[in-house]
Amino acid sequence: MLEPLGQLSVQIEPSASDPPLDSLNLDMALLTAAEGNTAETERLIRRWRRGAAEDIAEQAHARHHTCRILEMARATAAAVECIRTGLAEPSLVMPFMEPFLPYYDSMREEAEFVDLLADLGDAANSP
Repeated sequence: MLEPLGQLSVQIEPSASDPPLDSLNLDMALLTAAEGNTAETERLIRRWRRGAAEDIAEQAHARHHTCRILEMARATAAAVECIRTGLAEPSLVMPFMEPFLPYYDSMREEAEFVDLLADLGDAANSP
């Protein structure tokens, strides 16, 4: 399965002359997460954040995807920070839903995630 993913990433990699596409960074991050490349996934998410810095609508609409992609890449600290930021800024990250989605199953026992749930307290239990 990883070989076809690598071929796909070559096909969608932008050239230096292409305009920056924020969504392409997320697409590539999802591929690198599936390949198990945590460092590259985190780099692509940071690149998306820089590209979307002035676009509040893009940030609000896609931030929850970035948190999920980070966890798929096993970047627990970055995923927890992403959720925290998503709760503090406009986004679709909901305290009563996001931490309980199956994307985060692999980090439920991690100290950072346990601390996040403790910090959420009652907000995590009521929509």
